[in-house]
Amino acid sequence: MLDKRRSLVNKKNLLISFLLILIVFLSIQSLSFANPNLKDGIDAYNIKNYKEAYDIFSQLSKQGDSQARYILGTMYLNGLGVKKDLSKTLYWWEKSAQLNKEALYGLGFLYSLGQGVELNYKKSFDYWQKAAYLGSSYAQYRLGLLYYEGDIEKNYIDAYAWFVAKKFSNPNEEIYDLAAHHLNIVKYKLTSNQISQAKDLADKLYNQIKNNNQ
Repeated sequence: MLDKRRSLVNKKNLLISFLLILIVFLSIQSLSFANPNLKDGIDAYNIKNYKEAYDIFSQLSKQGDSQARYILGTMYLNGLGVKKDLSKTLYWWEKSAQLNKEALYGLGFLYSLGQGVELNYKKSFDYWQKAAYLGSSYAQYRLGLLYYEGDIEKNYIDAYAWFVAKKFSNPNEEIYDLAAHHLNIVKYKLTSNQISQAKDLADKLYNQIKNNNQ
């Protein structure tokens, strides 16, 4: 039984790690190229010239570029061109988090695993909630999981609502199937009246997220 539990935990952690790597990749691909120096850094990153990328992102980060700070944090997270250092990942993502919703998600991720920081689901929740309202579908999904698993508060209505809100945000994302899977599970834990309440809440969340991103 213990080995089975360990296997499940390992699989869960592998899935979370995969999702974070995917987020990093998608975020880099979708960044604005208003700053040509930022594009130079991303070009170097994409061809795995991490030393040049690091030099560019470091310079831009000192100038206050939020996107550069976020990518610099991911380089420390994965040990790309630098020694892996979760404390520096945390530092640069916190610097970036003022304007970058995926940095907020990443901070919540670190606190949810206790990597480089003390395990703290409350901080995970706070960061993911901010990112979720800014439109991060990954954060919306993770909020649903927090409510479903009860790491902060077990609330199946809120879990259902966030899983649905995530699906409304961008149904073409890779994480869509995971949200749909958990939505299908949690609906059997609710009465028809509770499902109606959850759908109403999901509509409110969706409208608020939409208004925040107009």
